[in-house]
Amino acid sequence: DLRFLRLNMEQPQSEDWRNIWEKSWKMWHHVGTHHINDSEWFLKIDDDTFFSPINFKGFARYYNPNKAFYMGNTLMHLWRTRNIVFNSGSCYALSRGALKRVVKLFESDTFARPDPARQKRGAACKCLCMDRAGAFEDPSMGVCLHSIGIDPTSTMDKYYRERFSPFREDYHRKLAWKPDFWYYKLKPLQAGIKQECCAQHPISFHFYKHDKVKMFADLHKKHNVAEGVDGKTFEVPPRPRSFLHRPDINFTVDEYRNSYESTIKGQLVYGGPGKEKMCWKCGPTKNAEKPYWSNTQNKTNTTNSDKLERTNSTKIL
Repeated sequence: DLRFLRLNMEQPQSEDWRNIWEKSWKMWHHVGTHHINDSEWFLKIDDDTFFSPINFKGFARYYNPNKAFYMGNTLMHLWRTRNIVFNSGSCYALSRGALKRVVKLFESDTFARPDPARQKRGAACKCLCMDRAGAFEDPSMGVCLHSIGIDPTSTMDKYYRERFSPFREDYHRKLAWKPDFWYYKLKPLQAGIKQECCAQHPISFHFYKHDKVKMFADLHKKHNVAEGVDGKTFEVPPRPRSFLHRPDINFTVDEYRNSYESTIKGQLVYGGPGKEKMCWKCGPTKNAEKPYWSNTQNKTNTTNSDKLERTNSTKIL
């Protein structure tokens, strides 16, 4: 049955073991190896996620699928201390260009055959790009993609409303702005909230467990409306750009968005063209304040502005 993949797993698979990362990266590797020319876009969607293929096509058609795009709802609560920015695993998309590159990464020695010390560190923190047991699938995918220079693409509309949501629609439309809530951590100050949380033609909502699955029929009727019906159109989205964040982050990042406060020694990061999979703070230098590959890197200094009020400013980075 071509609707199901049969993949060889090294780790036991069950709800108790939750070895989700192995299952996920092997799925991506299989599809990228055997079906790369079957489609332009590839999505990972949880089974409790509502997904609108019509709205996704209406949005993605403005992007070149042969370039590297990583689309979803971007989360940044691990950026400062772990250097991890990733898209929620409830629903995210890779362009054909991105999938081609990550397949090669999954075949590399640093990923498939890490040395014992690295293997031990990665198993403990689940924050290195490597084959390992356990969950933490969506942050791991973000780490791996960042190591080859692919960061989340902003999928917000021009009003800073989300197209992908990790919540149920009814919940998200009631969710107030909470700067310390993991979801809102470092989100742009102009991000839409409550009834303005989500784009006119949203792509996904998540967390429809058990009896909530019955809501899928209403979501389908509401959002999977074909273009042209009742005047439905898809406007051109903002120009392609990396994920958006509030301008007053109180930590230092370089021009490739690596956090200088990251404590994850040995993480593979992107240091610019020709500097993929560079090892963070693990080279010959003993200076823990600088990654060995970037002692002369220009740093972007930011200030702590915790008292900054939420505004309607359009300033972004």
